[in-house]
Amino acid sequence: MLSSLDYKKLIFMKTHPLPIAVLLGLGFLFFFASNIQGQKVVAITDTIDLTPLIPKTVNLLANDTIPQGDSIVVHSSGTAGYIQSTKVTGGTYTFLANFTGTFWNIQPVYYGGYDIYDYRPDTIIRVGARIVFRIHAKSCDSLYLNNINARFTVNGIHFFGPDGGKFEVPKFSGKSTIYNNTLWMGGMVDTTLYLAGQRYGQGPTTGNAYTHVDFFPGPVMDSSGYSLTQDTTWDYIWNLKRSDIDYHKLHWNDNGYIPIHDILTWPGNGNVSLGQAARLAPFFDRNNDGIYNPYDGDYPLIKGDQSLFFIFNDDRNIHSETDGRKMKVEIHGMAYAWDMPEDSAFNNTIFLNYTFFNRSNRTYTNTYLGTFTDFDIGWYLDDYVGCDVDRSSYYGYNGTPVDGNGQPGAYGENPPAQSVTFLGGPYLDPDGYDNPSFNGDGIKGPSFHGNCSIVGLNDSIITMNYGPGNTLSGRFKVSSDAVNGVNFGDSIIDNERYGMRRFLYCNNNQSGVPPYMTDPLYAPDYYKFLQGIWKDNTKMWYGGNADINDPLAYGPACDYMFPGVSDLCNWGTGGQPPNGQKLWNEKTAGNPWGDRRGVGSSGPFTFHPGDVEELDLSFGFARDYNNASPDSAVSKLQKLIDIVRNAFITNTLPNGSNFNGIAEKAPDSKICVHIYPNPANTMVNIRVEGSLSQPMTMRLINFNGVVVKSMEVNAGINLVRFDISGLPDGIYLFCLQSKDQVITKKLSIIK
Repeated sequence: MLSSLDYKKLIFMKTHPLPIAVLLGLGFLFFFASNIQGQKVVAITDTIDLTPLIPKTVNLLANDTIPQGDSIVVHSSGTAGYIQSTKVTGGTYTFLANFTGTFWNIQPVYYGGYDIYDYRPDTIIRVGARIVFRIHAKSCDSLYLNNINARFTVNGIHFFGPDGGKFEVPKFSGKSTIYNNTLWMGGMVDTTLYLAGQRYGQGPTTGNAYTHVDFFPGPVMDSSGYSLTQDTTWDYIWNLKRSDIDYHKLHWNDNGYIPIHDILTWPGNGNVSLGQAARLAPFFDRNNDGIYNPYDGDYPLIKGDQSLFFIFNDDRNIHSETDGRKMKVEIHGMAYAWDMPEDSAFNNTIFLNYTFFNRSNRTYTNTYLGTFTDFDIGWYLDDYVGCDVDRSSYYGYNGTPVDGNGQPGAYGENPPAQSVTFLGGPYLDPDGYDNPSFNGDGIKGPSFHGNCSIVGLNDSIITMNYGPGNTLSGRFKVSSDAVNGVNFGDSIIDNERYGMRRFLYCNNNQSGVPPYMTDPLYAPDYYKFLQGIWKDNTKMWYGGNADINDPLAYGPACDYMFPGVSDLCNWGTGGQPPNGQKLWNEKTAGNPWGDRRGVGSSGPFTFHPGDVEELDLSFGFARDYNNASPDSAVSKLQKLIDIVRNAFITNTLPNGSNFNGIAEKAPDSKICVHIYPNPANTMVNIRVEGSLSQPMTMRLINFNGVVVKSMEVNAGINLVRFDISGLPDGIYLFCLQSKDQVITKKLSIIK
């Protein structure tokens, strides 16, 4: 939420008035031909089709009747707002829809007008006509396959729009739980901060929404390659269903077959002449030629039963939201959902995968990825937020048993709870080991609910005592990030991923709110929040509102705000028990209900040139119709999160199919393998498009034919990391072999 509902409406009225408001705002008094006796000038409505950012020149008089010999002057101002007009000559004007964003999609028709002044010897006759602008854009689209209708936007400002928050649950009910969700990322080069982040696209000085952004449509390219044409080309979301791809796989070779638009235009390859990467969107390459061509039987690789795919970057322009330095990172977004009405958890959850490509020549240290969420649980002024350390989640819930007071978007009785869960964060920096899982049995479960106590903490290693009934007894050392991370103890070296490592909340700049907990303005504020540090440079403090100067805070320093009792082993306090009661939420802090935003983050990690990182998120909704308490909705939400996390961790959906699998390949097709970075110097990633259906052996062979490194890979694995730091420079062959196929790739090692 912005500072008030009226203010939210005001912002959008300024930027996107309704048609009647546009006409009144222009100050035109239109005299039509039928109202003037003897009038011979006839002005006809002009309909103009515009693509955002692409100018179009039109002669407004081409369809009008102009008396011969009369002196004509034309005045046009297009529309109030984002459509500009420039007079070329006479009645010819150039129009430009000069903004990208969700506005064009939600309200694709806009109105303007022009006046014709007919100068006659005895009088001046003024005649007006309307201009109808039809905007053709697809910068946003919606997932609505299950019980949720969620809007996603190319530039990463999701669910947000002039019609309010669009995380609608149940779908088409007019009730929503999230107003806005955005991406933050930042890292250091020596002592210099590089950061990109967004909230509402208003910038530090609270301008109109969407006018100040840090992310831009399309892949990273050479600076000379960026253009209005490229901006418009990439200001697009590809929307595909698994059924679309299945149909294509069956009919691609039929005579007269034409793929649907989003299969035909799938951005599998970039334009290398503009500096774009050769491979972009994932696809199955039937003939293994590296070129996406649906008429060769190639097809997009998607997640879920419906998927939205989009590409954006932070390099195209200045960062006017945060004033941060460009990181030159390209992000591929894939939002997806499953059609499982019989499963309550998956019917009320949608998913979002971000893949990050470091296209710069800089190595970023202490890099963090984060997500900002403005929760509006129906009526926005009676909400609380909290986090679940064990479940790697943060959530919003109602502060009262009844949401709102009869407002159209309020849920009323039995209000729901809404979560944002870090299913998998960025990869931990490699250490050459398969770090064991938190419960020590080689498989990280969805949550750990046993009795344990941390008896030692040394950097990232914790020593714990396990009590009766747990997998282990006695002391056991394990990476602390295994508490809510994934891929620990799975027999694969250096594939461990963070969970959610920090959570804090921030508030509107309202009266009575301490300055340290208000929204971030500039890049350093965003980076502090990603690290769990307040704007006044103090670490979060357990209790109260997490500030060391808060009289209700009792310490010690902590990483998670309002964890309830979910931090079972006091991980977020470095193994030290709280100096007061363990239960900590907004109620124990004595907070009034209000408008709430939260920031969850993951890291730190080192982001080298050419590296690829991922962030997997889920958004879950739960409502308990049998219990009016908001806490009951949270409890139901926790059960939902357990089901979803277990499916992600075990790569198994409730129906038995693969969670992380993408649209299945034909039985006789080959898997597609990518190696990056290539050349490499210390670490190389091997990514398999699709899930391996059987175990395989990976071998690295030097120029003399000697196997210098090998690894067995289990079925279902998509990503493996090889440590090559001890190998000499040269050309190597990477061999992936199963019982019925062999794939060989070249790898260059350059130190």
